[in-house]
Amino acid sequence: LLDTARELFSRGQFKKAGKTAEKAWKRYVKEGLVGQALEALRIMADSALNVRDLRVAGRLYRELVRLAGERGMPLYASAANWGLGEVALTEGNLEGALGHFSEGAELARRVGSTWFEAWNTFGAGKVHRARGDPDSARHEFSLVLGMAEEATIPRLKEWAERAITEMSGASHGSESVVGRVWLCPVCGSKLMEDSVRRVRTGRTATCEYCGSVMSA
Repeated sequence: LLDTARELFSRGQFKKAGKTAEKAWKRYVKEGLVGQALEALRIMADSALNVRDLRVAGRLYRELVRLAGERGMPLYASAANWGLGEVALTEGNLEGALGHFSEGAELARRVGSTWFEAWNTFGAGKVHRARGDPDSARHEFSLVLGMAEEATIPRLKEWAERAITEMSGASHGSESVVGRVWLCPVCGSKLMEDSVRRVRTGRTATCEYCGSVMSA
């Protein structure tokens, strides 16, 4: 079931992936297979996040943090903190998001997971950029470049490179003025003015770069 859930997730079939992972979760909990159960719970949470069901995603990530702590599995706590950071960032809670991403990155470093350290560090970069701190954002994104290379995450490396380029003035103009910057919650690209207006007035908008759909 886990392999099927991962395959569905990789194809972007998030609702089916979540339902399949839930079946796996119930089976592994019953069988006492802790590692597999936590992996299934992670896929359930990531699936909910990707369909923008933030309430369910937050609940599942918090449960993952709790169980990972009880079972002494910090890798899953790192993954869950990344998810909670994404939920908080999407909801506009920048300080809460930064706290989760920072904790997630630290946990990943402790267990030597460059993969989750890279994703959490990218999240921190998005937060710094969103709140108008381009210097801190560039620092985080620059760290991501090496991590993404090491962990073989070409998409993340591409997103970090794009963010650095945008902030350097090549795409949307320099971000030297302190103030709120509206970003795609997924890839971190700066939103065009029309997309910002749509989101601020309660309508949906699509990221011009990664195609993610967002709303207020």
